[in-house]
Amino acid sequence: MLGTQVLQRTPTTVVASDDPLRALEAVEVEAIMTSQLTFLVAVSNTRPGKIQISKPRVLQCLFGLLLQGSPRLQRVVLRLLRRVCGVKQWRPTSRRC
Repeated sequence: MLGTQVLQRTPTTVVASDDPLRALEAVEVEAIMTSQLTFLVAVSNTRPGKIQISKPRVLQCLFGLLLQGSPRLQRVVLRLLRRVCGVKQWRPTSRRC
């Protein structure tokens, strides 16, 4: 297929098959994700921002980051969820559903 990229994952890198010399390391991916989430935090103060962020697909991705993201990403995601949900203080419980 023309114009598509297939990502190959290794323990420390993500490599685009179109460009085998360029590898994104985990630190780079985490920095990009933090930047994108910080942008979402900035737009979460607006009504259109809250509407877009509260869509099920976006929330699904955010909760996935809560489970698998770095501690830094988890903090930004929690900050974002607090703003969108309007929760002042959120304490996770030890109970599992």
